[in-house]
Amino acid sequence: MSIEDRTINENHRRAISVSLALLDEVLCSIESWADGCEARGVLYTQTNDLLPGQRQALRKRVREVRELLAETCERLGLRPTEVRASRDIWSRCSVLRDTLSELDAKHMKGYGPLSPALSRYMDDLSARLVAEIDRLLEEVRNER
Repeated sequence: MSIEDRTINENHRRAISVSLALLDEVLCSIESWADGCEARGVLYTQTNDLLPGQRQALRKRVREVRELLAETCERLGLRPTEVRASRDIWSRCSVLRDTLSELDAKHMKGYGPLSPALSRYMDDLSARLVAEIDRLLEEVRNER
């Protein structure tokens, strides 16, 4: 059973789509955890402490929620949101660039005094990290 077009407008569809796409993104993350995913970085490490029974139960719940999402999409005429890797990388790095630029001495002094050596180090670190982010941004900007 579908809902008549005149009962839902494009603003409704957009608002509903955004909320449900965020839910589906969380479901993707839960599914990844349930599949045993663990990411490892230098300062960011994930530990998957889910037990086999929990993983199985989570997969089942994710399927059930997705069934509800599919039904809702059909009833309301919603279309999936496509997230492209290049756009996702661009967005995340662009936001992170500002955060990293504020690791310089000028900004860090707001948390308390810095020694001259630490000030120089933080200025250099901030500049180097921003330059690396710029290189990542350049990679996704370049067409291959």
